Amino acid sequence: METAPYTILGACNPPLAHRALSAEPEIGLLLPCNVIVYVDAAGQTVVSAIDPAAQFKLVERADLEPLAGEVGERLRRVLAALPILVLRDGRVVEQGRHHELLAAGGDYRRMCG
Repeated sequence: METAPYTILGACNPPLAHRALSAEPEIGLLLPCNVIVYVDAAGQTVVSAIDPAAQFKLVERADLEPLAGEVGERLRRVLAALPILVLRDGRVVEQGRHHELLAAGGDYRRMCG
């Protein structure tokens, strides 16, 4: 099977994962450990991550909300700090930090919804 380039970046923080698993073993199914990067059908690079707070709500454990918030904040800081390149047909069409690209209103903002 042939697919477009697709990468899963392991972004787990072992101490935070351990805290979550110690409190709720089933949370392992929902750990927000991955950030995915792929090229969509239009040739654009997409970077995605799931909001940990939304995931952790599935286990209905209010005591895990602070942990989900901490994980989410760390993930947001990483995504905000990383320089992002938006590619189209193998060429860089936009580059900058997450907040900068959102403010620019270009392809990246449209990809983020």
